[in-house]
Parts: sequence; C-alpha cells; structure tokens
Amino acid sequence: MKAARGTSRQSAGDGDWLHLRRIPLKCWLGVHPAERRRKRPIRVNLSLMCDCRPAAATDRLEDALNYEEIEAEVAALVRGSRCHLIETLAERIAEACLRHPAVRRVRVVLEKPAALPLAESVAVEIERAVDARSRKRIPAATGRDR
Repeated sequence: MKAARGTSRQSAGDGDWLHLRRIPLKCWLGVHPAERRRKRPIRVNLSLMCDCRPAAATDRLEDALNYEEIEAEVAALVRGSRCHLIETLAERIAEACLRHPAVRRVRVVLEKPAALPLAESVAVEIERAVDARSRKRIPAATGRDR
C-alpha cells in the first residue's frame, strides 16, 4: 500500500542495516610471540544501523551513508593497529564507525582465521550504539550488569 503524498513511512524496526561483509585485511594481532612475528590475516564484517530513507527517496549519493569512507577508515585503523586481543580491535573499529553521525548502532564481527588448530576461525561479535539525542556512546554491558 502506498503512503499518501506528504507523509513519511516508518522503518520496520529501529532502523535500516547496511552491511560490509568479509573485508580481508592484515594486521599485527595476538598475544603469543609466534603470532607477533608477522601480520596475520583477519576478516572484518560490519553492520551499520542508519536511516536509508533519505537516500532511497532522492536517489542521491549525498543523502546516503558513505560506506566507502567507512571501509577506508576501518582498513587504515586495522592495518596500523598492534592489538594483542581481538576484542580490543573490535572495540576500536566500533568506535570509528560510531563517529559517523548517520550511524546509530554498529555490529562488528572480527574473524581471526586459523587461530586454533581445529577451528576455521575465532571470531568476536560486538554491538555498540550511540544515544540518538546526545550522540554519546552508550556504554557496553558488563558481566556485572547481568
């Protein structure tokens, strides 16, 4: 059913999701000395919550989330990182994504292939958000909150 002229349609949920999948990168990552001898491959998956309606309505790039810019920023961040833990790198990626005003929530899945002898990869998945009014980051839940 069409919306009447001049009315706005509501999103089906809290917002729309834009996905950047399986970005292959290399970085220094790991705790053990053997892991830190050379850069290791990782895969980054991003889900960015934003409002796609303005871009859909105008069909103009200026009204869309610039995911090319986000990919470039995340790639530069990852390539320059020297984290010990996959969790630390995932948190830094989430923070970089949330600096974009159009991004309200981000889900980061970071995969470390061949980190264990039997598993194809080890992965961490985090989700972070900003308060819509203040644009301040909403703190992540901790074990104490449960």
